[in-house]
Amino acid sequence: MSRRYDSRTTIFSPEGRLYQVEYAMEAIGNAGSAIGILSKDGVVLVGEKKVTSKLLQTSTSTEKMYKIDDHVACAVAGIMSDANILINTARVQAQRYTLSYQEPMPVEQLVQSLCDTKQGYTQFGGLRPFGVSFLFAGWDKNYGFQLYMSDPSGNYGGWKAAAVEQDHSDDYVP
Repeated sequence: MSRRYDSRTTIFSPEGRLYQVEYAMEAIGNAGSAIGILSKDGVVLVGEKKVTSKLLQTSTSTEKMYKIDDHVACAVAGIMSDANILINTARVQAQRYTLSYQEPMPVEQLVQSLCDTKQGYTQFGGLRPFGVSFLFAGWDKNYGFQLYMSDPSGNYGGWKAAAVEQDHSDDYVP
């Protein structure tokens, strides 16, 4: 029944669902987990590197952790090509803000700006949602240390602890 509604991001199913956003969420469920914990002294980000095969050479890079600016970093779960586009967008936005105002961009403003971009891809035909979730860790002079999590729909929220988990439903063996 859903076949008529899952080819476009702008058409809701009779149940009120956007299947393309749900498919993007499934892509995140197949990636490794990412965890963030906020404390008064800082933020800890942890990323699980998912090994697809023991035969593949393991990479030495930290492919799930990215520095966006001197005061903001993020952990990624999902499609890495989508993540690279959004991370570069966030880096450019942070640098433009710093160039214009001579101070670092507030963390929540940067997260909100990036999530506005993600949300825009859910409402226009010919585009697909980004299949990536982020955990943003940062510090600014107004609110101190902060932790935010975003999902493919463009929703985000501040957390004391958050996790983007790998889907383990296929791991169950009776």
